[in-house]
Amino acid sequence: MTRKEKRKLRRQQRLEARTEKIREYAIEQGLILPDSLPADTIQLDSLPPLDTLVLVDSLPQDSLQHIIRAYYDVKIFRHDVQAICDSLVAFSLDSTAHMYIGPILWNEESQITADIMDFYSRNQELYRADFIGEPLMVQWVLDSLYNQVIGNKMEAYFKDNEIDRLDVFGNAENYYYPQEEGKPEEVGGFFTVRSQDMAIHFDSMKVRFIHWYEMPDYAMYPMDKIPDSQPQYFPRFEWHADLRPRSQYEVCDRIMRPSRRTESESIPYPEFRITEVMEANKRRYTEQGIWRDRSEVLSVDPSYFRNQQF
Repeated sequence: MTRKEKRKLRRQQRLEARTEKIREYAIEQGLILPDSLPADTIQLDSLPPLDTLVLVDSLPQDSLQHIIRAYYDVKIFRHDVQAICDSLVAFSLDSTAHMYIGPILWNEESQITADIMDFYSRNQELYRADFIGEPLMVQWVLDSLYNQVIGNKMEAYFKDNEIDRLDVFGNAENYYYPQEEGKPEEVGGFFTVRSQDMAIHFDSMKVRFIHWYEMPDYAMYPMDKIPDSQPQYFPRFEWHADLRPRSQYEVCDRIMRPSRRTESESIPYPEFRITEVMEANKRRYTEQGIWRDRSEVLSVDPSYFRNQQF
């Protein structure tokens, strides 16, 4: 079995395991099957067909949980974060989202790929992401030069929806092209490092500093003296700029109706004749002493109203 076939088999096994967990959870919550159907007779093929995006809102009315499932050619677009994958499941209860089968995440000039991606949000903003299964982070630098990071697992932490720190665990390797501040068109050399773990800190999406754990193995080369034996791309390097959603219209082609706010605000408020009559009568009754507005503080004891003779 080739390496590519093994990787595809592992992806399929993980997908089946995750699907089984989701199915069991949905059965427990009564989301997809009636309670009268025994669990051992459930067939996924017998479930009703699902559209590309399904919002499950069949929980009890007092529940605040929603589940979103998206299948086949999923695309996500925000002005600061874009992503694609084959399948996605999101839970409103804990503000998590899980992407499967070929997920790719873009954040400014950075691209991250992995077998599975898990996202965590706080206050409507991306807070943390876990990248599991051959994760690779690529950051475009200049021309055909890319900063690259690989490891067994990655955890990214976000601030204002930008990557603030990237933790790499297990067999961490980094290809890095340092640039002088204020001179983005110049590259100061080629830097390679290998360590058990590493943490990369960013500032405005640029590498601020890198912290290595254990004893790192590193090398630094001037750009004109990089040996032919030194690769500048990791074996699984891929740059998917052509797959990146560039606008919301690549995700949804619905035409937005033009705003009618200006037209609506120009319409004068209606005049109600009965209101004018009531106000005129109130003024007249007040002048005649027949009407007066009550300004005294009323008792909070309900018996006050019960005992009054009206």
